[in-house]
Amino acid sequence: MWDITNTDVTPKHFLLRVLLVRVRSDG
Repeated sequence: MWDITNTDVTPKHFLLRVLLVRVRSDG
């Protein structure tokens, strides 16, 4: 699992973060 605390503003990392939040909210 990637580091969520990493403040990388790259589109890919942003998407991954959004996906993570979605999964967390869903689960």
